[in-house]
Amino acid sequence: MEAERDGEARQYAEEYCQLLEWVSGRLEQYVRQVLSEGASVPGEPAAGDGARHRPVDGRVVDYRPPKEVESIVGRHFQCWREGATRESLKALRALVDDVLTWSVRTQHPFFLHRLFAGADPVGQVAELLLATVNTSADTYTAAPFLTVLERRVVQALCERVGWEGGEGIFCAGGSFSNLVAMATARHALDALPQAADRRPRLAVFTSAQSHYGIRRNAVLMGLVDAPGHVDRDVYLVPCDANGCMEVEALRAMLVAFRRQRPDSQVLVNATAGTTVLSAFDPIRATHRVLVEAFVDDDDDDDDAAVESERQPRFWLHVDGALGGALLFSPTLRAAALDGLAECADSFALSAHKLLGAPQQCSVLLMRQRGRLHAAHSARAQYLFHDDDDQDDGAARWDLGDMTLTCGRRSDALKFWMMWMWRGDAGWAARVERAVQAARHLAREASQRHGFVLVGRDAEREQTFSPPYTNVCFYYVPRPWRQRWRTLEQIRCDAEPQRLQALTAAICRRLRHTGQALLNYSPLEDQHLPPFLRVALNSPWAGDGRHRRHLLDLIEDAGEAWSVQQPAAP
Repeated sequence: MEAERDGEARQYAEEYCQLLEWVSGRLEQYVRQVLSEGASVPGEPAAGDGARHRPVDGRVVDYRPPKEVESIVGRHFQCWREGATRESLKALRALVDDVLTWSVRTQHPFFLHRLFAGADPVGQVAELLLATVNTSADTYTAAPFLTVLERRVVQALCERVGWEGGEGIFCAGGSFSNLVAMATARHALDALPQAADRRPRLAVFTSAQSHYGIRRNAVLMGLVDAPGHVDRDVYLVPCDANGCMEVEALRAMLVAFRRQRPDSQVLVNATAGTTVLSAFDPIRATHRVLVEAFVDDDDDDDDAAVESERQPRFWLHVDGALGGALLFSPTLRAAALDGLAECADSFALSAHKLLGAPQQCSVLLMRQRGRLHAAHSARAQYLFHDDDDQDDGAARWDLGDMTLTCGRRSDALKFWMMWMWRGDAGWAARVERAVQAARHLAREASQRHGFVLVGRDAEREQTFSPPYTNVCFYYVPRPWRQRWRTLEQIRCDAEPQRLQALTAAICRRLRHTGQALLNYSPLEDQHLPPFLRVALNSPWAGDGRHRRHLLDLIEDAGEAWSVQQPAAP
């Protein structure tokens, strides 16, 4: 029996090493190919040559319609049904090749579709390490090194924010981080003394351009999301032209709300980097409005309001899933996250966006220690054993009772390995390069005919303020430029569906040819039909040649749409 077990162990090790050796070679080939193709094109036109840039040789995606992809996947299932896949290296190679061939190449400089891009190699090594140890970072007993590491990483992040007595937990994505923050806030506010005959519902105020997950989370918590309804619990605050929450509108809404529901507690979500315009809500000004709404105090001094005793009737959460990474930039933090340390109660950051961690890697930080455990602890006796503390203090390192899930991947390892390897300077350079690339693209687009910027004005472009990483604009083909020359003309157009069709057609043409992956979105609160959104999170997207070629591609796609349309008015 012992010899049999030894044989199984050797077989396991040999299989692991064989597969790892093969797949690592295949992945190296894939990454080198994608990066070399992306870096080698487009080229500059020869001096005095008016020709356009060369077409991109390496595609972002070999696009196929769903029926074709379904057929490709179906072949693998057919082999499985026929029993031809069991321990078949040939079948495994075919599957890996198809995954790589038909997946989007997120390392490509023209993958500009989402708020993430190709993952940092250090983070990918961490993923392999986590898959190999294959444990759950919920208790010290199950993951001694990883639970201690997570607490130390969280401590270092809290210190970076400026919260010496803070705490935190890594979560499965930004939306989940926000959910845990909102649930924790409600518990902290509800735990206060209340009249025995009433328990007011929490109200959530968030900008009209904040992430949709805030409203979805409110519904999961049993709150009413019914715009315009008298009994609603979710309030959407208007935004200015740059996508930032309008503080004066928030002030007026809070005054009206407190007249109607004077006993209710309030959570305000301030977004640090909105999903469309990548705008930053003013944290300090938002906190000032909250203090004024809940404190009978005529002291207008900002510092006095900030340093005053924390008020028990409101909670300020900062959703920094996108822009929270500017925490690591000494030059950008002051403009983007002013007031975070002094004013926020909780802060969410997703490292799989601007910092390049593999999907997913998000962390939620709390100003005050003990909030997470108080809100989420269930003390399941089969898992959490308090008597371990009487032995060596192990139980106090448990993490599972600080969040909503039990089994949990140690994403803190990915975060720490990248931070340790890249350092503060490396992360600062990455986020600053993204901001610079966005500024350059916005300026270059504004200098071309037919491009109408959204959320940016000439004065702000000249001052480089505030920071942002998304660039949004319309491309208007030549025959339509008299009709759609300005944002105001676009906003008032009687046929917004025509402009929507143009924007979608540009994205579709670039996707189907594999030349670029962009996205598009409307801004309903600004009465703007869908426009192009270019997310410049990739470290490979900042090259000037690529920016110029991208604008060329957009122009070509827009003009191709135009010639197929009836004559412009």
